[in-house]
Amino acid sequence: MKQETNFERTLLVAHSSLWHNSWFLFSGRSISDRLGSIMLPASVEPAACKMPAVPVVHGPLPQTAVTALWRGQLIEAITLVRVEQNIGLSEARDLVSAYVQMHPALRSRIAKTQADAREGLLRWLIFLVAGGVGLTYLLI
Repeated sequence: MKQETNFERTLLVAHSSLWHNSWFLFSGRSISDRLGSIMLPASVEPAACKMPAVPVVHGPLPQTAVTALWRGQLIEAITLVRVEQNIGLSEARDLVSAYVQMHPALRSRIAKTQADAREGLLRWLIFLVAGGVGLTYLLI
């Protein structure tokens, strides 16, 4: 006894719908539309299409970019990689982020540098608002 496949079962369902359900005849949908709506697109696609994209590595990072990363200057490092390796922005960003992900100490240092920068920006903002309020009070 032969085991029927998913596609054969789908054909049988479409065939029975065609002959036994009057709504199928008047819905204006063709058999291929009916089959397309029943079949899952994942069953047609190969499994290789679902693999995540891996960044293309164009070589090691230049020493100037590594130095910029250790100073906490992520954007400068991406710019240096773009210029020295003559690649696009997304490739340079992927290359730098892969390098940062491979070095946990560097990742924590960049996070600390960014937190310090945010704290400094907040201090300046508070200073400017307080100065503006004080200047407004003196002028009024």
